[in-house]
Amino acid sequence: MSAEKEKKKKVEEMSEEVYRKAVAAVRDSLPKIGVNVGIAVLIWIFANVVFIPISRGYFIAQYSITALITTITIVAMAVLVLGILKEIRDVADAAAGFAAVRIGRTVTVEEVEHYKTAFRSIFYVVVVSLGFLLFAENLKLLHPAISAVVLIAVVIWAIFELYRAGKAVHSEIERWAKEAAKAIEKAVK
Repeated sequence: MSAEKEKKKKVEEMSEEVYRKAVAAVRDSLPKIGVNVGIAVLIWIFANVVFIPISRGYFIAQYSITALITTITIVAMAVLVLGILKEIRDVADAAAGFAAVRIGRTVTVEEVEHYKTAFRSIFYVVVVSLGFLLFAENLKLLHPAISAVVLIAVVIWAIFELYRAGKAVHSEIERWAKEAAKAIEKAVK
């Protein structure tokens, strides 16, 4: 009986630790995400509403100032989006921790990893899709084919990531089904 109590205590301690880390990650990451998204949107607005329209028709030698400003804008937004993705990973891990604690009766490292994989994949697909919307018009200004190729790459990558999320969730559903089958077998006997 004491071995079972000790196991239960370890599970509770792990659950509390996962929950504490998740709360800390959310508190740390959400403000950073908000600031970076705000900056990226401001850069996009000023570039597309002010600077790019003003630059049309200007050249340095044979180089278009519009293309140069567009490239600078894309690079600046890309740096911000990469920072957002790092923070999104932390928030996805926190959401996975919350889900593991709330959904599962026991919290194991494997269960938390499955949830992390699922949440990261879904969050990344959402962020990259929204990021593409932010970049699409600027990529078209450089060349329409660039925007099309990036869109195709995003779609292929998103399908792969969503498949990974489904497989991770599948592992947990399979585990729940086995537990339910064992409980039914026990009840029948």
